[in-house]
Amino acid sequence: MTGGRGIAARTLARVMGRRDLSLTADQSLRKQVTLVQQNTVAARIRRAGGRLLRAMTSRWRRRLRAVPIELMLCDNAGYKGQPFAGAPLSEFPMVKVFELFQTDPATAYACFGEWIRGWFFGERGWQTPKTEGGMADGSLFRLIQQLHRESKDLDLVDFNEADPELVDQAVRQRAEYYCNDVFESIRRDGYKEVGAPITYIRNGDRYLLKNGHHRAAAALVLGYTRLRACPF
Repeated sequence: MTGGRGIAARTLARVMGRRDLSLTADQSLRKQVTLVQQNTVAARIRRAGGRLLRAMTSRWRRRLRAVPIELMLCDNAGYKGQPFAGAPLSEFPMVKVFELFQTDPATAYACFGEWIRGWFFGERGWQTPKTEGGMADGSLFRLIQQLHRESKDLDLVDFNEADPELVDQAVRQRAEYYCNDVFESIRRDGYKEVGAPITYIRNGDRYLLKNGHHRAAAALVLGYTRLRACPF
């Protein structure tokens, strides 16, 4: 009897094992089908996004106009409260930073840090939306938060409690980006119309910049007299 039960148990186990294997195979197949479907959908989204980007790029390229840099003005909304808001581009602080960078990078970084820290902390820029002349949720804001998450596992909310060393690191990274990735690339390769265009609002015979201040400032320092820009 015991032997019969043992044989039955082993037979049942083999049957159940095959069933488990069958279920496992079915589950694996379903996962593969799902993965293929997801990849197909993702590919379609990428293709659609690519078509949309090309259409948008083609549209703004047709609207580009050669604008004299000497007639460009700094945005008076995005830089509200700053002494250069609405002033000629030559008064934008990055013009001085780029000029210094050509001969004294260390002083250029210090100049950038002094300006950006005063705006971010001294003027409570981190608490003010960008649309109102602040820096809330801007590139420096997000970078400081990212460094705190990576180094301290901290979701920084009150920037008055930020680690000074991480703030220094973030400010330095932004200075290096503007000087090396923006200014140096234009000096080395010439101005390229890639990414979002420089945009402006016509104000009489002047052009109030809405986007692209740093690129325009770099071009100004490098001797460009005109840049192609797009009406906002």
